[in-house]
Amino acid sequence: MNLKTFTRFIEGLEKYQDKRDKAYKLGIDILSFDEDYYREVIRPLMSEVFTEEGMDWINWYLYDRVSFDGTFLEAFDKDGNKICFDIPSLYDTIKEYLK
Repeated sequence: MNLKTFTRFIEGLEKYQDKRDKAYKLGIDILSFDEDYYREVIRPLMSEVFTEEGMDWINWYLYDRVSFDGTFLEAFDKDGNKICFDIPSLYDTIKEYLK
């Protein structure tokens, strides 16, 4: 998977997440659909392309890097360099975990 395709993939997931969050704010809870969508569609497809560690980094970027107060958490490699702060840096981190 190249950076262009990866970017489209991540941006698509972010758009879906934004729509889900907006629906929730309107009082529409689609969590059960969302869980099925992730478990039955997204995760199996991701596991064909990425190792488990690669999927963990993608999930961290999409779902865990924003703290409850809205600030962004940071991740660092073993040398103390900041990683996974935008899509290209996420790609640089996970490309070694491509199958």
